[in-house]
Amino acid sequence: MEVCFSNLREIFNGVNTFSYDQIALAEHYLGYRDLMAHWHRMFPGRVLDVNYADLVSDPESSLRKVAAFCGIEYVPGMADPRNSRRKAVATASTLQVRQPVIGRSVPRWMAYKSYLQPLMEALRSGGCAVEP
Repeated sequence: MEVCFSNLREIFNGVNTFSYDQIALAEHYLGYRDLMAHWHRMFPGRVLDVNYADLVSDPESSLRKVAAFCGIEYVPGMADPRNSRRKAVATASTLQVRQPVIGRSVPRWMAYKSYLQPLMEALRSGGCAVEP
């Protein structure tokens, strides 16, 4: 829900139009989930899934797993995006990229739960658990 909600509230200027409709967004997410299941079947052990909630609640542990999976040494600065030396960022998250990773005890979408029923029901119908 948190990942879908972050897409729903982002204005992508005419691209990723699936993200402007709750049902289309759920269908896109479910398609992504099916695609990743396919890649896991085709290449067992070659794809690492990073859980969003784990990443934001404990960035260091998540990034240590990523580094180990990639066969590279973990560097403490990996867990803090403010350490990046990149000058330009050309993504929808331009303003967030240089901010610290923030784990919230209550997901952001929960404040809008009553408005997100179509998204929640579509995800549930696709077999996703949506409560935090």
